[in-house]
Amino acid sequence: MRNRGCQSALIQQRLHDAADTSPYVVVTTAFGSPSQANLQRLGFTITHTRTLWRPLQHD
Repeated sequence: MRNRGCQSALIQQRLHDAADTSPYVVVTTAFGSPSQANLQRLGFTITHTRTLWRPLQHD
């Protein structure tokens, strides 16, 4: 179902549904992912990035 606009349609519907509750929207996605590209295409911008830290694996 890729490249058929399904995710964009879902995002737009969720925004419409949430508009009755709050004017604010928070979205979390993996950096550089297709989801990020879809959100940016719909007008979202990155406000900050979050890093995840883990210990080095010593083999």
